[in-house]
Amino acid sequence: MSGHRPRPITPYGVELVNTWPTKLYGLAVEGEPAGELLDAARAVAAATLPRTGTSGERAAFVIAHQARPACFVLVYWWSSAVDLSLAYFRSPLDQPTALTPMPRYSVGCVWELAVVEHERRAWVRHVLAQAPDVAGYLADHAVAEVGGSADLGVGDGVEDDGREAAGKERDALAEQDGGDVDEDLVE
Repeated sequence: MSGHRPRPITPYGVELVNTWPTKLYGLAVEGEPAGELLDAARAVAAATLPRTGTSGERAAFVIAHQARPACFVLVYWWSSAVDLSLAYFRSPLDQPTALTPMPRYSVGCVWELAVVEHERRAWVRHVLAQAPDVAGYLADHAVAEVGGSADLGVGDGVEDDGREAAGKERDALAEQDGGDVDEDLVE
């Protein structure tokens, strides 16, 4: 089993994307993701978030992750009071705007899922509470870093972030399911 190092989370606040109040987060191996990736994340969120059909409280969050093997953008939205939907994209590191959909079995890596866990807890705490408070949810951001002793355990300093094996497994599943795999994007 490979270990991983903590990665800083950068919350960029709340932006209105279509009619969705959307939290934007950045993750990177070091520092913050490139502005070009953040802009691409905003654009893919605008193209992805439903324009109609969602009733009740509307809120979304987007993660732009400049990882070791590639760039990733995850667009999550609360499609009902208790259901979270996802669209997941990937691009080569040197072409952060060339985002293409991930195989349908993909849900995120350990760093991205730590942000998702924070968002789930914040949703339960603020929106599913006795008196729903969407503004409280939108003000509640994941901060610090993911993958450290305060999150998933102390990283052991191993350089491999585990995505190579996971990427091969995802690609094999996609091939079995008849999905096309872009060889330029295989980890």
